[in-house]
Amino acid sequence: MSLRKNLLICLVSAMAFGMYACADDPNTVESNDPAPAACTADACQDDNTLLQCLNGTATPVPCPNGCLNNACKPAAQTTCTVTAPKCSDDGQSVIICVNGTEQKSPCANGCSNGSCNKAPEPQGCDYTAPKCSEDEQSLLTCESGTEHSERCENGCENGACKEAPKCDYTEPKCSEDKKLLLTCKSGTEHSEPCANGCENGACKETPKCDYTAPKCSEDKKSLLTCKSGTEHSEPCANGC
Repeated sequence: MSLRKNLLICLVSAMAFGMYACADDPNTVESNDPAPAACTADACQDDNTLLQCLNGTATPVPCPNGCLNNACKPAAQTTCTVTAPKCSDDGQSVIICVNGTEQKSPCANGCSNGSCNKAPEPQGCDYTAPKCSEDEQSLLTCESGTEHSERCENGCENGACKEAPKCDYTEPKCSEDKKLLLTCKSGTEHSEPCANGCENGACKETPKCDYTAPKCSEDKKSLLTCKSGTEHSEPCANGC
C-alpha cells in the first residue's frame, strides 16, 4: 500500500471513529490518542463538569456548584424578604435586600443600627500656648491642629510641668501625713508610700499577731484577723 493511500485511510478513520488506527503499513505510526471531540453547543458531561464548546471543540470545565441545563450553576445566594438594611452578625458589614437577594457591603468603621459607622472625627485644636490638662497631671500642646499630651510626673502648673522638689537632707524622713517615706538623692526628693504608715524615718512593718479568733479594732471600725503571724484588717461599713 502506498504511503499516500495509507495516510488517506488514516484521515478517514480519524474522522469516522475519533482515533488513528493505521498499523497495516510499516511506514505508518499507530496512535490510540482520541481526537478532540467536535461540538456545536455547551453540554453537561456529568453533575460537576461542563463541556464548553469553543471554536467547535469541547473543553471540560469544572463546575464548583454543579452543572445543570448545560451550564454551571451559579453560587448559592441568600434570599431575603426584609427590605430594611441590617448589620451582619460580626458588625463589620451592612446587608441590604435587592430583588429578594441579600447583598453585603463592608463597613470600614463597623456597622450599627443598619448603617455603616462614620469615621471618627479628629480632635482638632487651635490654641498656641501650652496648657495644663484639667486634672493638672499632663501638659498639652497644639501642633498643626493636633493636640499632644505629655505626662508631668510632679503635676502641671501655669502651662508647664512642675519640677521635682529640691532637697538637701541626708537621712530618710516621714511625710507630714505619716503616709510616705521621703529620701533625698542628688538634690531631688523621692517618695515611697508606706502601707502601714511611716515613723522615725522608716515605713512601719506589718503588725505581728498570735491570736486565733477574729477581733475588732480599738475604734470598732475594722475586723482584725491573724494569719501566719500577720495581722490583717477589714473595714466594717456599719462598725464591728
